[in-house]
Amino acid sequence: MKNMKPVNLSTQFLLFFIPVAGYYAWYRIGKLWSGFFLNLALGLTVIPLFVFPNMFLYQNFLFLSISIVGFTIKIYFLVKWSKQHNERCENDKEN
Repeated sequence: MKNMKPVNLSTQFLLFFIPVAGYYAWYRIGKLWSGFFLNLALGLTVIPLFVFPNMFLYQNFLFLSISIVGFTIKIYFLVKWSKQHNERCENDKEN
């Protein structure tokens, strides 16, 4: 990518928590497809909760647990890749 600009992590967090704007956070660091597939993969982990209704007593707890773990994983990668993006921007400025 030419003319890459560093991203502010606070702005990335804000965009991440706005449902549709979260994809713009991934786009800004050049990881739109990675972010899309990460969201898809973690979103699909809740499907077994609805396929097996016998787990109804545990469904709310499991859904909450999976959601928290999913958000944590997505935030980890967003921060990691945003920092890498900013490092690439700094390296490009120096060269």
